[in-house]
Amino acid sequence: MTNSPLKIGFASIIPGLGFWLLGQRQRSILIGFILFGLLSVSLMFLGKPIGQFSAQLFQLAWLAQLIFAVQIARTNQKQLKGEIQAPQPVSSFRKPITKLSGTQASEYYSKELAKGQLQSGEHIIKSFIGKKHISLGMTAIAGVAADFASSWHCVALTQSTLILIELDFLWKPSNVKRFPCSDIVNAHYKTGWLNTDKISLDFRNGKVLDLDIAHTYRKSAQAVVSVFEKL
Repeated sequence: MTNSPLKIGFASIIPGLGFWLLGQRQRSILIGFILFGLLSVSLMFLGKPIGQFSAQLFQLAWLAQLIFAVQIARTNQKQLKGEIQAPQPVSSFRKPITKLSGTQASEYYSKELAKGQLQSGEHIIKSFIGKKHISLGMTAIAGVAADFASSWHCVALTQSTLILIELDFLWKPSNVKRFPCSDIVNAHYKTGWLNTDKISLDFRNGKVLDLDIAHTYRKSAQAVVSVFEKL
């Protein structure tokens, strides 16, 4: 928990070592086996298509595990400083009683993620999941690999609070932020032509949260925006 993101980043040059220092031993061993396997295949079939493909996968997986380890270290550091709230233990996911459509299943899943982070007396009005991209500058520098640094968030609106739950790469809550609805001064929703819409929330302190929204969450996200438009 006390390892700095910089230390974890340098340690992760050796695949899995960053996770080992973070106390995630099983994940560290699994990552080590996967990357060792990819490297072995690329060397065994050096110069052949399967070897080239394996080498590319190795590079992407190596970069991904480094970025994820640093993100976990950064989250741990913020939690120790009290800047963000550690998530409550998540109960097992409850399967729906009846068969749900794509949109219904998406909203059900987001509610199940958020329920574990509710405080006494709170109930969810609407919830959805969105993707937060990193800055255009980092994208220009890192190219396609920058997509690994993007993060997913579960957003839940209760009677008086907006709960923002960041998900790790296994889609489990990694940190939680809670905002009184009065802190949000404006909200915008932009419909996309492809499979992605965009939502933007403007906070009183000047910060802006931009998220990409899949069409299956469109109605839920639009309902959240409509609440703040009426305030």
